[in-house]
Amino acid sequence: KSYKNNSIHIPSYDHSQASEYIEKLKREQNQGTCFSVMSFNILADRYVRNPRHSNLYAHCDPKCLPWSYRFNKIMNHLGEVDADIVCLQEVDKDVYETFEPLLHNRGYEGVLQLGNPKKKGEGKDIPGLATFFRRSIFEKNWVIASYRASILGLTIKKGHEKGRVLALLNCHLEGAPWKHKERKDQLNAAIRKLKKADFSYSLLCGDFNGSLEDNSLALNTAIKHGYRSVYLNHPSRDISCLISPREVDPKNPNIYMVDNILHGSSLTPIAVMNVMNSSWNRKKVIKRGLPSLHWPSDHLSVGAILSFSKSSNLRTGVVANPEPKTFTNLEEERKKARSELENALSNKELKIWNKFEMAEDEQKCLNRLSPGTIEVVKKRSQAKQNFLDSLSAEKQKIIKSYAIAKKKSKAKKGQNKSKGLKKVNKQKHKAY
Repeated sequence: KSYKNNSIHIPSYDHSQASEYIEKLKREQNQGTCFSVMSFNILADRYVRNPRHSNLYAHCDPKCLPWSYRFNKIMNHLGEVDADIVCLQEVDKDVYETFEPLLHNRGYEGVLQLGNPKKKGEGKDIPGLATFFRRSIFEKNWVIASYRASILGLTIKKGHEKGRVLALLNCHLEGAPWKHKERKDQLNAAIRKLKKADFSYSLLCGDFNGSLEDNSLALNTAIKHGYRSVYLNHPSRDISCLISPREVDPKNPNIYMVDNILHGSSLTPIAVMNVMNSSWNRKKVIKRGLPSLHWPSDHLSVGAILSFSKSSNLRTGVVANPEPKTFTNLEEERKKARSELENALSNKELKIWNKFEMAEDEQKCLNRLSPGTIEVVKKRSQAKQNFLDSLSAEKQKIIKSYAIAKKKSKAKKGQNKSKGLKKVNKQKHKAY
């Protein structure tokens, strides 16, 4: 099967032929210019065993529910797809410890994130996110934790992109159907953290508990950040969650298309994995629901093969005739300087610095300072200087670099705004 999307024919492949298909496509595309990824919510065993959730799996054959049965099926599925990057959701610690050595033997390295990384003990009732990547292709560079999202920086080890970093976000957003805003906030916070990091390419994978087709707030947020689904308008896009088969309307399955893979502008999908195998009887799968004796989870997996965009300047990293710095360049410099500052300062020091910075930004918004405010500003200025004096010379240097980058970025932004206003005024003048 293939589908024409923006003048590009995007073929699709089944789970069962994934490994052979991916290898063939890689040979055609030249090894190192593309990679494969899959995302799979494996259904935590705790949910199956919890008596409160027993009604959710009443439609299932009891033989398919024990973890020992499902675990073997999951491992077989991971083997047949054989993706370079594997994003798993609903992975408990003991399950990860079982997966990790087995997948290590298959050439993968893994990272697990549990609960809420900001608040100790919070989110213990939420199963973890496990991300595995092929060691021969990628190397772990950095890790960022966010609530309900795990973010990795993977350095590419081969091909034209060698040395560049792929930012990978694996998420499992809030599951309650009515909590649209919470899902949006969770993904927005994770993407903002991702954008502060140093990378050349980025990818979002996971269980978003909402779909583009159903106008999900969270996924619309991702689109605003410049991401798009690999399944955009593709006929192989289908229901990926079948926990309540009786409620599914086969003609309008949008709200059940919750699992997805979204890519940044510098990555191009060249093939997508069918959500339902072409050999399956779709009506029967929907009618019987999941898990089943043939499938180990209440979610189906999603997958794709992506290539690094040939048109991107990121491929060489060298610009023969550098252009004058634009606001975008300066803003990137500011973000990079901010990231260096956050890495250099301790949490306590960063909190103090942020307070000074916020107070100064608020002060600049005031047209005139009252005598009382002037006194407060003087005291704060002295406190800031005392704080800077207490830091090491290296940390002071990093803060100074950040302050300069921020100032330049704001100045350029002001110039652009001024030019825009002049242009508008000229147009108005011509109109009159």
